[in-house]
Amino acid sequence: MFLVLLLLVLVPVVEIAVFFQVASMIGVLDTLGVLLLFSIGGLLLVRRQGIGTMAKMRLELNEGRVPTGHLADGFWLLVAGLLLLVPGFVTDIVGLLLLLPPVRWGAKRWTARRFGRSPSTSVIRVQGTRVDEWGPDGWQSTAAGNTIDTQGHDHQERRDPPELLP
Repeated sequence: MFLVLLLLVLVPVVEIAVFFQVASMIGVLDTLGVLLLFSIGGLLLVRRQGIGTMAKMRLELNEGRVPTGHLADGFWLLVAGLLLLVPGFVTDIVGLLLLLPPVRWGAKRWTARRFGRSPSTSVIRVQGTRVDEWGPDGWQSTAAGNTIDTQGHDHQERRDPPELLP
């Protein structure tokens, strides 16, 4: 909670300071033009990448899989879009960085490590009448109330789901 309050105070102060620095170098109207250009261009990129992500999610859903990796991509694209809407150079730069797939991959990895993989956020895939769930013992298949290890993994081994982490 303290971090959120700190960010709510710190981000506007930093944005105002950067705005005045840039405005003193290139002028107020040019600074506003650059901010507007960043926002419009970034939002167009977010829209394009978002449409691509939605298409990939639709393909995975049609194949009977839950698109967890693409959902995370969509979340970080939404964050990028929101940051690009906020007027300011720092938030625009962070938003534009989130449009780069390696940066978004790092954000997804950080999110997976930060929040862990509880049963409510586990990776699942649906194949016909069978539901597979990724857990500490690898892929577990549930069909008619039975749980079997589909990968033959050692039950002591902890593995990361392939969709979230490489």
